Amino acid sequence: MSTRTPRQFFKPLAIGAPEPMRDLPVRLERMIHFVPGHNEKVRSKTPDMAAKVDVILANLEDAIPSDAKDAARAGAIEMSKMIDWKASGTGLWTRVNPLNSPWFLDDVTEIVTKAGNIFDVIIDIGIRCNMVRSCNVFDHDMLDIAVQIARYGSFKSIV
Repeated sequence: MSTRTPRQFFKPLAIGAPEPMRDLPVRLERMIHFVPGHNEKVRSKTPDMAAKVDVILANLEDAIPSDAKDAARAGAIEMSKMIDWKASGTGLWTRVNPLNSPWFLDDVTEIVTKAGNIFDVIIDIGIRCNMVRSCNVFDHDMLDIAVQIARYGSFKSIV
């Protein structure tokens, strides 16, 4: 069994092999702090929390009472403007209401139009056959399809 000395650690293992990575290729997401956007007391602590966690998640979904959904959405948008998220190195995510809820379309359209360039991830907890399925992290095409389904009840591809 050969051992590599610290001096040899960053040398390629084979001739022509690329240099081993010295930096992490992605931002770590070890600690995610869920913030209810409708709660002013918690929301006001966002800048301090952002310095201590890897991700702040503006929750719009199940932890929010139905009469506070609009306030939570407005609070999430306000949180996006509290600090410079890119410079802080902290991710800003949001978890929207399910596709079959009355709040999904408003969640997506307001988040995307008012702060879409600030949020790193929009998560949908989808309902399929009345069973909760795994989280979907939306890309732009999926958002397009989801908004059409929420608005019109179906999706028509224009291909």
